[in-house]
Amino acid sequence: MIKTKLKDFNYSGFSEEKLKYMLDFDFDINFIVGGRSNYKTSTCQEYAIKQYIKFHKKTIRLVRNLDNSRKEYTELFFTPYVKDKIYKEYGYDIIYESKNYYLVRYDENDEIIFKEDFCRIVPLSKAQSYKSNGLEHYTTIFFDEFAPEDGTPYLKKEIDKLTNFISTVNRNNEKGLKVFLVGNMISA
Repeated sequence: MIKTKLKDFNYSGFSEEKLKYMLDFDFDINFIVGGRSNYKTSTCQEYAIKQYIKFHKKTIRLVRNLDNSRKEYTELFFTPYVKDKIYKEYGYDIIYESKNYYLVRYDENDEIIFKEDFCRIVPLSKAQSYKSNGLEHYTTIFFDEFAPEDGTPYLKKEIDKLTNFISTVNRNNEKGLKVFLVGNMISA
């Protein structure tokens, strides 16, 4: 059975309140589409971080291909707005190393005294190699820019790869999986 519910938020920007409203419908796959620079991505980033801090639920940041997982595209993914907010609320910084994002704390000498991974990058083009490989702790999949608008082609059989990967992550997941497909409004 497919459940549907549309809500016009009169897009003054996406927010934690609007995300909570959407999550109340308890959909497994959630589409968030709107104009540019209205906090869609940063709201989902905050959600992912808070899910880890509060419940130890990890996130997969899905990217289309290996080019999108290169360090220069990934280490700045979490916006200064989100990083500052998380630091003020919880005292964590966010760093990127080896396809993982970590929450960290530093001592007075700027030495890391706490470091835990909360988010892993997975290129959809290589997702078949992740078959149940330690993914049971991941409860959120976040696919930003799922509808490319810069001429980037879709992968061959992309929808099959996406649904197979979602199924793989969900297979041994007892905590429930939420998928967020986030993108800008585009016209054909």
